[in-house]
Amino acid sequence: MRILIRHLTLYNNIPPAELKDAAASSTKTTELQRSIALKYLSLIPQRDAFITGGPHTPTIFFNVSPGSASQEAHDRPEAEATIAVLSPEQRPKLVFCSGPAEIPVKELGIIDRLAVKIMLDDLERKGYPLVVDQEAQWFLNSKAGLAESGLPTPSGMRFVPAGCKGARGRWVGEQMKRIVEIVDAEQAPFVFKTQQTFGGAGTWVVSDEKKRRELVEKLMDDDTGVLRKLLSQVTAKNQQMKPGSVVLSEMATFLAASEQMINEDNAWIGSTINYARQERLREKFEGIMRQTAEWVGKYGYIGPVGIDILETKDIPKDEQLQRNGISSADGEKTAHYIVDLNVRTSGSLALPLLKGHFTSRGMTCASSFSTTLQGSRKEFMETWKEEFETGQMLIMAWYEDKTGNREKEVESIGDVVVGGKDEKDLQDLMKTVRESTEDVTF
Repeated sequence: MRILIRHLTLYNNIPPAELKDAAASSTKTTELQRSIALKYLSLIPQRDAFITGGPHTPTIFFNVSPGSASQEAHDRPEAEATIAVLSPEQRPKLVFCSGPAEIPVKELGIIDRLAVKIMLDDLERKGYPLVVDQEAQWFLNSKAGLAESGLPTPSGMRFVPAGCKGARGRWVGEQMKRIVEIVDAEQAPFVFKTQQTFGGAGTWVVSDEKKRRELVEKLMDDDTGVLRKLLSQVTAKNQQMKPGSVVLSEMATFLAASEQMINEDNAWIGSTINYARQERLREKFEGIMRQTAEWVGKYGYIGPVGIDILETKDIPKDEQLQRNGISSADGEKTAHYIVDLNVRTSGSLALPLLKGHFTSRGMTCASSFSTTLQGSRKEFMETWKEEFETGQMLIMAWYEDKTGNREKEVESIGDVVVGGKDEKDLQDLMKTVRESTEDVTF
């Protein structure tokens, strides 16, 4: 039996737009904290549970507000309503607990392994049987791991190590200065990433000198500064896991539109897929996928991997990249570089798994995105009744928040998948839906 824990830690480097909102007032901060909790403790876990499998694979959720009887009573039906649309043989058993230290292993009769998405301290303290070694899983998801992997990455990508020496405060200051000096010396354009990168948060695209100065200000600010938060997490007990990693990489030229949707703050808001192109894309990226699979396999990892790839017409002389990162699948030779590696389930993983659902209904394209709106699940489904009845629209995750709204109106956050007979049809539907709702960033 394999149990999938669907939980995400709350990152310090949340999307900039939300950080600006958080600074407005303590009330705003409380509302923001609740919004983040709903996203990462309900919306994303529901989305992952949707593709987990049948009842033989229990999926563990952590309660949004542990200790609140009313909130805990609300968490379960919200998740169950989403999973209920699946056929019984595809519907996972949902298990709720207050946190990673309270997973009911004995009650569930777990005799095999726990498969976790994000490594948490309590998993180690409790000694749970894990599918992948905890330090291996951390390393595979770290920026230091990617920089040292030998996989094709943009030239100039390097790991800025955090080797703690001397008094803690002095060390943090020295490392901050060291990193900023490298940022100042790097020729624009380039990409700056911290260890805690997720959904675009913790990532800065520096296209000119103005963007460089803005980045340096954010890195050095002592109150809200990225580096002081990041480096303060390095301790004698965890330094071998390199939690203070940062990566700089040169920007490559995009030759085709990305299938990720990112807003002006570089935050991930959704993904699109064209099923008719998948065989050609598989051929194109087969080499780099094979190389990545070989690398993560050396660390005993079993599970999905998300790879962010950039293409360029500039063909490198590096022999290893020539073997694994070059493709002529579209009739033009291009080089492929890994700019980020997510060794876990990704937000778009459901799209390929829904291919049969959409193509059997004459739709060749699909998109998944998160949205928030004033209203209930029922009201949303009534608004888009025809699309739901024809299978053009699916709810993959949904949560109605009644307690966090001062006006007592129902505010919902949801993860929706829509399909289209072609890309124009898909874009038209997405535009209509998003005009009546608000985007959710991760």
